[in-house]
Amino acid sequence: MAHGAARGYLPDVAARLCTGDLPVVAWWVGDLPDHDPLFDAISTTLRADLAVVDSNDMDLRDLPVLAGLAQRFALADLCWRRLRTFQELCARFFDEGGVDARQIDGVTVRFSPRARDPEPASTQAALFAGWIAHALGLRDEAVVFESTPRDGIREGGIVHIDLRGPGIELKLERPEDDPFVLCWSGVHPVLHIPKQCLRIHLPDDGRLLAGAVERPVADPLYVASLRRAAALTAKIAHAAPPRS
Repeated sequence: MAHGAARGYLPDVAARLCTGDLPVVAWWVGDLPDHDPLFDAISTTLRADLAVVDSNDMDLRDLPVLAGLAQRFALADLCWRRLRTFQELCARFFDEGGVDARQIDGVTVRFSPRARDPEPASTQAALFAGWIAHALGLRDEAVVFESTPRDGIREGGIVHIDLRGPGIELKLERPEDDPFVLCWSGVHPVLHIPKQCLRIHLPDDGRLLAGAVERPVADPLYVASLRRAAALTAKIAHAAPPRS
């Protein structure tokens, strides 16, 4: 561990440990420190093929920083990978013969707040909202975040998703009695959307990391969703503390 001025030597020291003909992955663990470009410097100096982060450990104000980094090298976000089940189930509403995506004019994402320094939205909720707003072409004001404490759900985790339109209400929700169950249901003027539930087991960080390293390429959909998430939360994100 390095402190003070010694941190400035870390990118060059790490670069000397890399072999030129092998892929390089830079993995940042935890929150991005404010006013500190160390992660950017390390990834750039190493010429990393892939930079891995977990935005669930970060603040909303870090989303624009990540969006900037994603313009310079491939970025894999473990938080984004945890959203896959929610995305796949949400997409079922719009499968062939399903709901017309153009009829959706609002979305509410409820999330489990963190105990320390809670924010108006979690990064996971923001990423999902960024994805669905990008996919459906929703306006910023159509997106609502709600803090909903729930036992058994990781801080920042999504509790409930509600998509709305004229006479339409589509839901993805975790029942209060079992956080490992996800239910899918909907009300529609014409379509019959019965309630279905399935048990979900989100992969641990090790498996998520292994999956990211296997394919060290940029994900255009993640980058677009990340940009939209940053825009959606720009006005509600807490400001960084003054530089010490």
